[in-house]
Amino acid sequence: MSQLDQARVRVRAILESAADRSLVTSQVRTALRYNVASFLEADVEFVDRLPTGPQAKFRVVEPLS
Repeated sequence: MSQLDQARVRVRAILESAADRSLVTSQVRTALRYNVASFLEADVEFVDRLPTGPQAKFRVVEPLS
C-alpha cells in the first residue's frame, strides 16, 4: 500500500486467476474505511508480481480460510 495523499492510498494485489476483481476491490475499500479511516479512498491495482530488492517494501496478507 502506498499513500498518495492524506485521504487516498494505492493498494497493489496479486490475485488467483478465478478471483472476482470487482468483489476484491470492494472488500479492500470497505476494510480500509472500516478498520483504518472512514474517509479513506483506495485505488486498487492488480499486478502479476510485487517489486523485489533492497528498496522493495511489501507485506503479504493472506485471507482467512
